Amino acid sequence: MKTYEIILHPESSFLTPFQADTIFGSICWAIRYMEGEKELEDFISKYQTSPPLIISNGFPTGFFPKPLHEPVTREQLIEIVKETDKIKKDSKKELIDILKIMKKFKKEKLIKKDVFEELLNGLSEKDYLKRKIDENHEVYYPEKKFTLYKNAINRVTSHTNEEGGLFTQDETFYSNETNISFFIKINGIDKEFIEKIFKFISLNGFGKKKTTGKGHFKLIDIKEYKFNSPENPNAFVSLSSFVPSENDPVEGWYDLQVKYGKLGGHYASGNSRTPFKKPIRMFQAGSVFKTNNLKEYYGQLVSNVHTDEKIKQYGYVFAVGMKI
Repeated sequence: MKTYEIILHPESSFLTPFQADTIFGSICWAIRYMEGEKELEDFISKYQTSPPLIISNGFPTGFFPKPLHEPVTREQLIEIVKETDKIKKDSKKELIDILKIMKKFKKEKLIKKDVFEELLNGLSEKDYLKRKIDENHEVYYPEKKFTLYKNAINRVTSHTNEEGGLFTQDETFYSNETNISFFIKINGIDKEFIEKIFKFISLNGFGKKKTTGKGHFKLIDIKEYKFNSPENPNAFVSLSSFVPSENDPVEGWYDLQVKYGKLGGHYASGNSRTPFKKPIRMFQAGSVFKTNNLKEYYGQLVSNVHTDEKIKQYGYVFAVGMKI
């Protein structure tokens, strides 16, 4: 499968995270509105034999999810700190201060591309943390999340209520210098088709509240991409949230999330069907599983997530080989 990097520039704040299943839903609706119902059904039916498209979560360009490793214990962390020359002998205060900083790095979700590639090629969690102390690194995120208060409008009076008229809304903001990158593997479809799809999504918005100006972006570039991964990997890291299939690898390190999916397009605004999917448990991007037989993808298109049997949940792994 050919791999491409799709680069977008945010032109508003976003209420919906750039998760692979949500992006896949937007792609399906773009096909439905541009090509028709039959074309969408043909596209989805191909997943029974050979998926035509595997997509990752979206990340700030130049950043990737930190691959999960076997957790470092507190005792191991203390040993790592003592191996450096950053604390005076028997200084408990300096040790505690550094351990507080180290806890932040243990919880890092995003890391820069050069560090990601080193972890793909065998850099251990212990050496990674030791380097963080030596280089006095800071935890940096190119995105900021805020909870904003909004006024609720009374539909009868068209004014705000005197009491109880406030609600909260979580929004993600990006600096003007920040772009968002997705990675996509395609089989049997071409770059021009992908470009057409993402131009449609950019014009119509992504995720919640797009009709009020949220979730808007500009398509910057689509280019071939090659990951700097090892020749003989013994594991993979997923760049997407996913649901494993029956025969997928089971030994590894992972974080879980419960996804409360919602239908999009005209399914979200009327008709007789409920717009809500059943809750589903998914592995998060950054999860690592051991295997000596690396495939392009794992996971599945999940059925029985809604009373309408045609509705599916995207749960494929965007797999990148790594050495652990």
